[in-house]
Amino acid sequence: MYPQVSYELNEDTFINPIVTQVQQLINDDNLTPYFVTTSFTNIDASITAKIAFCFKQYDRFYRHLTSNLMNNYTRKFHLHPRTYDFVDFPNSRKNQAHTSDPKTPHIHSIFLVHPDTKSAFEQMMSEQFAQIVSHPSMRSVIQCYAEPITHDLEHVVSYAAKFLLSTSSTLLRNEDLMTQYPKSVSELASRHSRKEQIHSDPIREMLRSSSSNLTARLPANDDESAKYAAMFSDL
Repeated sequence: MYPQVSYELNEDTFINPIVTQVQQLINDDNLTPYFVTTSFTNIDASITAKIAFCFKQYDRFYRHLTSNLMNNYTRKFHLHPRTYDFVDFPNSRKNQAHTSDPKTPHIHSIFLVHPDTKSAFEQMMSEQFAQIVSHPSMRSVIQCYAEPITHDLEHVVSYAAKFLLSTSSTLLRNEDLMTQYPKSVSELASRHSRKEQIHSDPIREMLRSSSSNLTARLPANDDESAKYAAMFSDL
């Protein structure tokens, strides 16, 4: 997962590069953007354990979602939704997230959906993903809500990532607070079972796992790339 929280994260250094890349993917690949929020059952654990729990359950949710969007989904990586996923806590909008005694966080996501799976995705969206949430193996996911992003992409991304931009997040500098799907080969290689190793998209391997790969997601201008590489060099 990436990036770890930096004191330097702000609209210019973090949000704008993501918005630029998302807009480019929308334009180049004819993808449709959606704002998605996934909520989880509360657990009595440390904040670190709560965050890890949410990412683990979200990973399972994404696996179920992808398998319901297409047949033979392990062979159709180009059809998998591309996502930008951000941890959030209650009250982060007011910069008052209760990280000292937090409730279990939720995850805000930007989903980019392929034209071939758009109809199936919107059908599940209209049912609030009940087919997945009600599955016996998904009891830890209590709700998923989605809506299309029709305008003001920058505002939506900023809202999704608002906890990472808050002062509360600086208390969690050593925690991963963002991820993306499909997963890369390098990330999946550390997983124990084949069932967990089925989301690899080789095309996106170059975009994952290190500060240099993160920089590859950002604008191609050499000066800007150098600036972002320096920003994440200590993560």
